[in-house]
Amino acid sequence: AGADACERVGDGLVAAHIIARVHSEVENILPSSPTE
Repeated sequence: AGADACERVGDGLVAAHIIARVHSEVENILPSSPTE
């Protein structure tokens, strides 16, 4: 959505990143907080 808005106003977009949501099955095996 942000990249589309940037194109509409004519600003020069250099890069866009998409952060994908972790699959629910993978989420169960990942630690909930970083280990020390």
